Amino acid sequence: MSNKSIKHWIVVGCCALLAAGSIGAVANTVGIFYTPVCEALGYTRGAFAMNATLTLLATAVISLVMPKVIEKVDLKVILIAGVTLSAGSSFLMSLSNSLAMFYVLGCIKGIGAGMYHILLLTTIINKWFDQKAGIATSIVLSFSGVAGAVLSPVLTTCITNYGWRMTYVILAIVTVALSLPAILYPFHDDPKNDGLLPYGYEEEKEIINVKSKFNPLQITFIVFLISAVAITFVTGLSSHLPSYAESIGISAMTGALMLSGVMIGNIVSKLLIGVLSDLVGCVKASIAMLCANIIGLVLILTLKDDSAMIAASVIFGSVYSVAAVGITLMTKEFFGPTNFVGAYAVVSFATNIGAAFSLTILGYVYDLFGSYILAFVGIIVLQTLNILMILFVEKHQKGKLEEVM
Repeated sequence: MSNKSIKHWIVVGCCALLAAGSIGAVANTVGIFYTPVCEALGYTRGAFAMNATLTLLATAVISLVMPKVIEKVDLKVILIAGVTLSAGSSFLMSLSNSLAMFYVLGCIKGIGAGMYHILLLTTIINKWFDQKAGIATSIVLSFSGVAGAVLSPVLTTCITNYGWRMTYVILAIVTVALSLPAILYPFHDDPKNDGLLPYGYEEEKEIINVKSKFNPLQITFIVFLISAVAITFVTGLSSHLPSYAESIGISAMTGALMLSGVMIGNIVSKLLIGVLSDLVGCVKASIAMLCANIIGLVLILTLKDDSAMIAASVIFGSVYSVAAVGITLMTKEFFGPTNFVGAYAVVSFATNIGAAFSLTILGYVYDLFGSYILAFVGIIVLQTLNILMILFVEKHQKGKLEEVM
């Protein structure tokens, strides 16, 4: 069996489009519907935004059962079910007239998207790639940012021209279209079922995979979990950047461009962390990106020039590379390939919970203190602690893995 083929990279392409559909189309475009739906139906933004929170919470919950589902259910069945639920819920939202219906459909959308979300995608990549796993993972997950960057303005234009109801229908069609290549192209979650070995497979590593141990109650996993949640929590700050810009007297247009800068940083840093991970290891690559994020935070907090703040926002976007790619690769690095699915299911659950509430918590910080300064300072401290926690886990967990070798 071959350990290098064009099919390995076609699978990467299929997974990238799935990421564009499950994260980019479903999750990253939810905000564009807030204003038109609320204005049309008379909802408050907080009440309507709860459907997005429920989507994230449902994704978190489904991630806990996905390891068993992946183990027992055929990949194509999982994909068809997930796409049907996520696209179908978007379509039905076009017909909704009550908050209760939006809430129910938000939960269904979260369940569907969660079935072919990061957990499934990274599981596939980890099985298909022994070498080059870093760049393969970064390519796949960067497409969520690409889809968000492309689809947000396109769907906003659709809302202007065709209305929000028809745009929900368009979103459903796009979700299906992005997922079709993975559904139709013949491949399994394990390359051995396709007569192939993982890319760059080395037989001697099999001993490590079999003997490595994982205990979710061990201190290293708990510390890593706390760090993962904290890193994901930081990503919520990006949505507050336009408000922060206006709070310090910067124009609303600059605030919007800061968000665009974050998205550019999101895409570029996800690709960069994959390359760095393959060159120097995922821990060093993740710490480098966290340091970049701290620099971006300091610059945004201290600069007042429009162009400089937009550039600093690009640097700030590096946090997404750690939240998506870095945490995934470090889970495999710290707890072993054979334990990845079980360990990452817990990590995915916890990080989705953190993401679901970060927007609200950061908003309350501003409401209480009338400024985002304390939020920025707190997050800078938090990111510094995250670096220390990652180094702690690397030191202690590496020793445990060496013992079982």
